Amino acid sequence: MVYEINECQDIWIRDKFINENDAIERLFRLIKSTFWIK
Repeated sequence: MVYEINECQDIWIRDKFINENDAIERLFRLIKSTFWIK
């Protein structure tokens, strides 16, 4: 039971981390493209 909960939390944290990295990467790309246009 404890193992299952820990595994679910681990997966959730990993998904959250990947989503945040993806958002940061997209934001960085947007800033870079805006900079190049100027």
